Amino acid sequence: MNGAVLALLATLVSVIPSERSESRDLHFAPPITLRVDATDVERAIFRVSETIPVTRPGALTLLFPKWVPGNHAPTARIERLAGLVVRAGGKRLQWLRDPVDMHAFHVVVPSGTSALDVSFEYLSATSESDGRVVMTPEMLNLQWFSLVLYPAGLAAREIAVDPTVTLPDGWQLTTQLDVAARSGATVRFEPVDLEMLIDSPIFAGRHFRRFALDSIRGAPVFLDVVADAPQYLEAPSDVIDAHRRLVAEAGKLFGPPPFRRYVFMLALTHEMGSIGTEHLASSENTRPPDYLSDRQLGALLPHELTHAWNGKARRPRDLWSPDFNAPMRNSMLWLYEGQTQFWAFVLSARSGLMTHDEVMDVFARLAARHQSEPGRSWRPLRDTGNDAIMTRELIDEPWPSWHRALNDSYTEADLVWLETDGLIRERSAEKRSLDDFARTFFAGGGERASLYDLHDVVATLDRVQPYDWSSFLAARIDSTAPSAPADWLRRSGYRLIFTDTPTAAFAEHERRTNRVDLGSSLGVVLRGGSSGEVSEVLWNSPAFDAGIVSGATILSVDDDRYDSERLLAAIRRNRDGSNPIRLVVKNRGRERAMTIDYRGGLRFPRLERVGGVPDRLGALLTSPRPPRTSTSASGP
Repeated sequence: MNGAVLALLATLVSVIPSERSESRDLHFAPPITLRVDATDVERAIFRVSETIPVTRPGALTLLFPKWVPGNHAPTARIERLAGLVVRAGGKRLQWLRDPVDMHAFHVVVPSGTSALDVSFEYLSATSESDGRVVMTPEMLNLQWFSLVLYPAGLAAREIAVDPTVTLPDGWQLTTQLDVAARSGATVRFEPVDLEMLIDSPIFAGRHFRRFALDSIRGAPVFLDVVADAPQYLEAPSDVIDAHRRLVAEAGKLFGPPPFRRYVFMLALTHEMGSIGTEHLASSENTRPPDYLSDRQLGALLPHELTHAWNGKARRPRDLWSPDFNAPMRNSMLWLYEGQTQFWAFVLSARSGLMTHDEVMDVFARLAARHQSEPGRSWRPLRDTGNDAIMTRELIDEPWPSWHRALNDSYTEADLVWLETDGLIRERSAEKRSLDDFARTFFAGGGERASLYDLHDVVATLDRVQPYDWSSFLAARIDSTAPSAPADWLRRSGYRLIFTDTPTAAFAEHERRTNRVDLGSSLGVVLRGGSSGEVSEVLWNSPAFDAGIVSGATILSVDDDRYDSERLLAAIRRNRDGSNPIRLVVKNRGRERAMTIDYRGGLRFPRLERVGGVPDRLGALLTSPRPPRTSTSASGP
């Protein structure tokens, strides 16, 4: 070990804490100058240079962001940082990575130094097997949390940054940042604090089009699209009109916006990796190239727009942190994500992005899934939010119906909020609904997050409609039970039933997701077509009992080569037990013949009206009249 490294170690040993202290709200001026060269799209390399002001000599720690807002997890890829060089006055300094925190780099600042010059490359993924692709020859998704080092000990909102990006020639970009100047392919933005910078990613591309949507209380909203090819930028007028109605319906639901303008950043692509991530005044979204032309629009954009109010302007207290390296906690994802997903489906129906039948089919599928989910017997809904931290990213679990997963914080919580809406409508004699909660709870947020906890949620629900909301939420969020609550749908005027033929919306969902969903019957979900590949097996189902696992392949059904229609026919034939289903299944190179005597027939979920109960679900999915001036209530 050379003398310079030994000297650095000696200097730093006394200042490396076992746990980094919380950031302090101190003003850090002048700003960090951050320059990003994003022109190497063939090799997917971002080249970064920074000038970081320093105020005194001695030990300094530079941090690479770790905890990514919207991911709810420490997902920033420090292993992709390469070529790090730190200089002071042109002289190269030795740096030392923290032996415990891999996102921290220690340097000793020489006397007389006013700024450090830092450079590195960020080696983004070049294929899906290497991670999410963010750069292609046609477009890119620039995320600042991957492209900045910042000094420890300061709150992110008190660190000013002067950012510049250079794009390939002829490319256009979209972001919520304000442009200060543009010279050719180089764009300089107005200085912002680090918190706002990381909340302001960029989409850019060779093929770009902007659609002006509606405004919310004077705040314009845009749909900015980049695409793999120019033909994907063409959009029927009714599709754009549906997006305009989405904006109008969100304004009616939530009231004043927390942004001065909003941008849906949308990539229509098979090349760049999938994303749907929220920000205060923008969102990162990817959809298939034909999204604008096939009129199957879905709930992604409504979900991310809702997050401007729920998640950004208002945020769970334990999901806020002073910087991007302090841990976050996910105890309230059932509201942050669950209610956001609920409103996404409601807004999709109200705006026409989805039909009422499509949204009702979603609720039927979710109810079918969760009413028989065995994992509910041991794992409460609140705990599923921790999966983001445990797994670092959404991954396929081998037994999701038993283990449960982060997705339940969206889907089962979705049903909790559906039940809540029905309960409010029932007890208020149809005078109030969850709309009143949203209009009250999410009011008043702005560029600085307004923090909430469970007490705030319960207090607002009680203001809208008095009830024992603490017990209600505890029973659904924190308890375990072998079966789901019975009132998810009944209070909304419906019940879950099963028939031997799928609804049109269910069949279309299977087609678009390329799957055969037999989860409510045989207990297996397969890839579509004739591959026979098993993507999921439900715990304790007939398929589970037969020893089928995800990743296996069904080769034959009743001695004929597998295809999905043969499997469906075999399930129908054994209703009376006279023709047990014979399969040959291959797993890990081994083939095994098996017989499954399942007699329940095909079971596809759908909703059926309940007599004597108002159609509250229909009312929920319909655009409401303008809100009253008060949401307070003293009783039903």
